[in-house]
Amino acid sequence: MPTTIDDIPDLVLVEILCRLPCKFLFQCKCVSKSWCTLIQDPYLSGRFMRLQSDRRTPVVSTVINTRGEECLTTLWPSTCKPLTRLFKKLMRFYHLIEKPNVPATYNDLVLCCSLECSYQGDYYICNPYTMQWARLPPPPRFFRFVATGFICDLPHYNHKKEDDPKGNIIQLNAEYRYKVVRIISTDMSASKFEVQMFSSETGKWKESIVSSPWKFSSSVVHHNIKSFAFNGMLYWMDMDKRFLIQLETFSGDIGDQNAWRFVHFGQVESRQQCCVGIFKGRLLIGEYNFPGGTLSFGELSED
Repeated sequence: MPTTIDDIPDLVLVEILCRLPCKFLFQCKCVSKSWCTLIQDPYLSGRFMRLQSDRRTPVVSTVINTRGEECLTTLWPSTCKPLTRLFKKLMRFYHLIEKPNVPATYNDLVLCCSLECSYQGDYYICNPYTMQWARLPPPPRFFRFVATGFICDLPHYNHKKEDDPKGNIIQLNAEYRYKVVRIISTDMSASKFEVQMFSSETGKWKESIVSSPWKFSSSVVHHNIKSFAFNGMLYWMDMDKRFLIQLETFSGDIGDQNAWRFVHFGQVESRQQCCVGIFKGRLLIGEYNFPGGTLSFGELSED
């Protein structure tokens, strides 16, 4: 009798599956019930992370950028894009009229928000590849303009083990935490702003007031302001590219003034464009000069 793939021992099948890109690995759950059970096993997840680490190749993360745009337009038709299919399922399940908005992303996870007459509605944390989501409790109050941030713990970590020849194994983080932060300003002339934060540890929203060294404007608290996360910190940059807001999310409280930091870049000329972002594990600040077409950048340090 010819040998089929069902005759392969599970340990060998794990070795094969763990060498697939992340998005294809999740698609293999649809092959059969036994494959679905095998892929959901913690051993396969740990083995997958270990192989990716040993090969010095990054784990394939989302192809969805911070604006909620799917980048592989030439490879996938619009009907097959993960986020498009997820939104259709989400809208049917909750009877949403409008397509959700994407205020923030973090690795494979997407934070989306239903819209109610242009105001924020419920928030959902979604994984477009597994087609799963978690619905958050409604925020204490809705506002038309907010700057939203989303951050998680690392899904895995290095763990020392005596019987491991290399001294490290990659394990799943059992205490996986996430937080959603909303910056709100009810008085644009004031140097204080309101913050709402949802924590997975408490399962509740919390409100607080934070002081700022500068007066807030509509260029800071706006739904078009995109956040990014780095080393446990959340960052926002105002639309005028004049200053950066930093929040230390996993230590301290949002009401603690020491958890916040404000970096002022001075007045930016109209012919210059300033930006801050993450590149190859480094926090960089860049400046583009339109007349000369030159780009200069450097690493943004604690100093």
